[in-house]
Amino acid sequence: MRFALVVLTALLLALPAWAQDITGPARVIDGDTIDVAGQRIRLHGIDAPEKAQTCRIEGVPWACGIAAWGELVQLVAGKDVRCETRDIDRYGRTVAVCAADGQDINAAMVAQGWALAYRQFSDDYVAQEGEAREARLGMWQGKFIAPWDWRRGDRLVTQRAVPKVEPDERRT
Repeated sequence: MRFALVVLTALLLALPAWAQDITGPARVIDGDTIDVAGQRIRLHGIDAPEKAQTCRIEGVPWACGIAAWGELVQLVAGKDVRCETRDIDRYGRTVAVCAADGQDINAAMVAQGWALAYRQFSDDYVAQEGEAREARLGMWQGKFIAPWDWRRGDRLVTQRAVPKVEPDERRT
């Protein structure tokens, strides 16, 4: 028994730093990124609109990226956040599932329509996305570009025709 305890302790101490949980108050960077204890954490399995991203409701633009950021601020406000590390991304950020007061904030962001299930990396939140879409919550209230497409340069096209302006003949 004592030998097993020594081996288990040695294995736990040998875990890489990235495999350890991170706990503390969170500062929200954007709708899917937080800072806890000085570590930048990308929320696993979700992708929220960028802060500069806009969406449309009935043709009217609205700042859905700021709305997503604000929702995440509300989810973590005044709470200690516990993040279970899953990976390190190509930018050196910890990728984790995080909870505030026991609530999975990754799942909450998708369930409330402020983030999409990031199927490229995980199917963990597909059910929550479907429910948010059905209920027309968050971004699902209107039209939006998926955050991964928005980062590649795709944008919503306005439905209004832009009038062609003829050059003033007196200036030529």
